[in-house]
This record gives sequence, structure tokens and C-alpha cells, in this order.
Amino acid sequence: MSTDAGDARAERIAQGKDELKKWNWGAFLWSWIWALGHKQWAKAAIAFLVSLIIPIAANVYFGIRGNEIAWETGDYASKEELREKQRTWVKAWFIIVGAVVVITVLVVALTA
Repeated sequence: MSTDAGDARAERIAQGKDELKKWNWGAFLWSWIWALGHKQWAKAAIAFLVSLIIPIAANVYFGIRGNEIAWETGDYASKEELREKQRTWVKAWFIIVGAVVVITVLVVALTA
């Protein structure tokens, strides 16, 4: 293996590790529900209990560690697949929150 090929491989590995260190908005927004979706039963239960005492703590934990936790499940063939599926969690959050806001506004407007 040439030095250039070895350097390129080392750079890809470093970039892959950096990808796992990035903030995970889907995990942050969904917290323990996200953990359930990734079959992390114990982490979900602990996060649920912690969120009852310190609501934002579990969200921050999953935001910071979410990509690593998801990658360790082994459900992803590549970092790109991981990134795309994690973006789906964010899209789902916006759709659900948007629908709740619209329904709330309609209910308030119709009952006023």
C-alpha cells in the first residue's frame, strides 16, 4: 500500500469519526423516544426518568452522543445512511409539532 493510499484511508477514518461527533438534532428533539427507536431500552428508560427531574439534560446528552449511539447499533451501512436517517427524525418532529400548532390554533379560534 502506498503512502498516499494510507494517508487517504487515515483521513477517511478521521472524517468518519468526526461525523459521529457532530450534534444530532433528531436525538436532541426526540430524546427518549429517539432512544426507543434505536432499541436503546435502558437509555430510553433512564432518559425518561431524568427528563422528569431535569427536562433538558437527556436532550443534551442525546444531542451530543446521538450519532455515536445510533452508529453502535449496527443498523447503518454507512455514515451517509446514518446522516439521512437521523435527518428523518428532525423532519418528523417538525411535521408533528407543526400539526399540533395548527390544530391548537384552529381549536382556540373555533372555541373563542
